[in-house]
Amino acid sequence: MRTVFFLLFTFMISNVANAGIILLEDFEDSTVSYSSSVADDLSDISSRDYFGRIASDTASPPADVLYNNIQGNGYFGVQDTDGANSGNIDTVTLDWTGISINNFTGLSLSWFVAEDSSSDGEEDWDSTTSFQMLFQIDGGGFQVFFAIESELGTDADFTNEAPHVDTNFNGEGDGTEITDTFTQYSYLIGATGSLLDIKVVFDEFNAGDEDLAFDNLLLSGDIIEVPEPSIFAIFALGMIGLAARRFKKQS
Repeated sequence: MRTVFFLLFTFMISNVANAGIILLEDFEDSTVSYSSSVADDLSDISSRDYFGRIASDTASPPADVLYNNIQGNGYFGVQDTDGANSGNIDTVTLDWTGISINNFTGLSLSWFVAEDSSSDGEEDWDSTTSFQMLFQIDGGGFQVFFAIESELGTDADFTNEAPHVDTNFNGEGDGTEITDTFTQYSYLIGATGSLLDIKVVFDEFNAGDEDLAFDNLLLSGDIIEVPEPSIFAIFALGMIGLAARRFKKQS
């Protein structure tokens, strides 16, 4: 009898998980949920010196910067950041802070990136050119979960090379090459907590043809819900209680 009651009670209070979207940053309009370390500067975008949200309400991309598989009408792009009119901008950081994840489990991130083919047919990322994505939960310290770096060329140098995914975060692009086609990547966080912070860092994109486009950052997870007791469960509990009383009298 106690076993039956325990199983029914467990059924009544057990958590039910349903997939849900926590955050979607699509860069389509000015309603954004991130803060930037420096204000967007697209004023010299025609010269391929820019950083910021490129969309129908901001500016058109340079005529010779062509991406395939564009998601919607907007994305965040950088190229030759220290050549923009703001001047001397070597690093651009985007921060999503204080994202509530208290009622979620199975957290997952996905995003799209692309890199335009260089104007001279050669790739131009240097050893200092870097793209990183980081997260932290409840202020526990940021950790890198995705990175793009230049590859080691046939000349045993990382200068003026193609960008690749850095699979082990050692500063060398040794994974999939980033091309001019927007490609989706994903990461399973595998941890829970109350608040999540996400950081995206564009570092040393300070020369022509050193560019990157970033789009559709999606954070999703399983929603944890505690269902209300059903009519069946309430009725069953009543029957169990009645049976228990009868059993007690008989014994």
